[in-house]
Amino acid sequence: MAQTLVRAGNPIANCVTNPPDFQSLSYDKAYEAMTSDEAWRLKEVCPEYITNLVNQIRSKKIPSDNMGPAIYLLGVLRTTNLTAIETLIDIIDFKATKLESKDSIRRWGEYPVVDAFWYIRKPAVEPLCSRLCVETNALRRELMCKSLLYIEAREPAIEPVISRVRRQFNSETDIARRKNLEASVNELEKLPH
Repeated sequence: MAQTLVRAGNPIANCVTNPPDFQSLSYDKAYEAMTSDEAWRLKEVCPEYITNLVNQIRSKKIPSDNMGPAIYLLGVLRTTNLTAIETLIDIIDFKATKLESKDSIRRWGEYPVVDAFWYIRKPAVEPLCSRLCVETNALRRELMCKSLLYIEAREPAIEPVISRVRRQFNSETDIARRKNLEASVNELEKLPH
């Protein structure tokens, strides 16, 4: 469905509100929808598009084969929507059942959320850093740190992220949160940069 969206007083005709229905499509159709001009190549999508895509991902009704295309699409849209970013953090340890390989360049790997954050970049940094304080699962923490590293590879060096997490550690008084932050710093320092 298309509607007219107004930004800064200028109408944007025919912005799209509904993403592909990843819940009901076959993998081949989901992949095709993700790569079509009607999906991620759009210059403008209505805010409802992101909300509707996030709602599909959160519903847990998307077949696991279709989660890769859905997550990838959310990433390439470079959302700044905090709910969308937090949803991706919630499922950061989702392991793709199908690694995209229809083209010569693979769009996502084993953990597609990490690749999605590579596209989203800076809007994901603060939510990821905040979540590191409370994350106790080693795999999830490692994936969050890798996401930060990938974001920083496109932006400044990783040192500002390590410094930021260290500052959080130094100012934190809760023992459990300090332990999580210390583990996060150690994880960040282990990663190649």
